[in-house]
Amino acid sequence: MSSRFPTPSGDDSLHDLIASGLLALHHGEPPFEWKEESGQLIGCYTSMPYVFSPVSEARANYTRYTPHITPHAFELQKSVYSPETLPARTRQMGVLATAATFDAPYIVYCHRPTSAKLGFSDEQFQDAISGRTPKGIPEEEVVAYETALLLARDRKALSDEAFERAEKILGRPGVAGLANVVAAYLYVCILVSVAGPHPGGFGEKTV
Repeated sequence: MSSRFPTPSGDDSLHDLIASGLLALHHGEPPFEWKEESGQLIGCYTSMPYVFSPVSEARANYTRYTPHITPHAFELQKSVYSPETLPARTRQMGVLATAATFDAPYIVYCHRPTSAKLGFSDEQFQDAISGRTPKGIPEEEVVAYETALLLARDRKALSDEAFERAEKILGRPGVAGLANVVAAYLYVCILVSVAGPHPGGFGEKTV
């Protein structure tokens, strides 16, 4: 199936930018594919080359790479991945809680090996991506997961009770950091969603 957002050919700068961003995020090669052998981007990366054209007759085919979104998208991800925002495992619980509110198989594909690298069992991963609090994790991670799930799923003001619980365990900076993680991954999930049901062959939610 052809991509909704064919990757422009003949310009390696976009690939280089994404590759360098992923290397920085994962401290090495990411444990997942982000492009096909042909160079076609997949998942949340497919729409990144596209930019609005002020010339109406050219809009449908306007695919020139523009640097005005992609670098900032990676800067946001670098910020939420920083240990100054949240410890890695706590952050991952926020990511998985957010992903659990979307049918986004590419996110599941990418974060299964990432979760394993952080020490989560496959059962814990599958519970988290299915909207269930994983068993056998520390209280900080439980609270991060359940608070993130409330934010991503309910999409309304967090209750005083939920905030006070999160603040008690994560601290006020931790709650703010978690909110940024959820917001960043809502963005990623929406980019995956606009790519369609098969962004690189990931057609089913494998949980």
